[in-house]
Amino acid sequence: MPGQEQLLLTKEIIIMRPGPRAEFDSFYLLWAMTLKIVREQWKRVIFMQTNREDVGDRFLEIEIPVPKNPEIAAQVSQPFRTYYQTVAKARTSLGQYLADSGEHHFFVSGAENDIEAQE
Repeated sequence: MPGQEQLLLTKEIIIMRPGPRAEFDSFYLLWAMTLKIVREQWKRVIFMQTNREDVGDRFLEIEIPVPKNPEIAAQVSQPFRTYYQTVAKARTSLGQYLADSGEHHFFVSGAENDIEAQE
């Protein structure tokens, strides 16, 4: 995806979500996790031993700013919300276009050979 060219995934992946009592959504959490002060904490906590099979509970040491209310959270995270919702809408729209256009488009290289073999 655009903007993810510098993404590195290892077998240690931590999935974070706002809890049920959080007064913010996932877009705010993403906004907070991209703050320089928060990213600096990851260098100290997570990446000390990249060859470990697990990271234990060290990720619980990461601190993020907590908004005073949901309105502030929504306001500061709006650019993230807009971007990801726009990308999701565009992907859905493209998928619908390709589904509606019949046999003229293929997502997977090589799939056209299966169609040609049936003809």
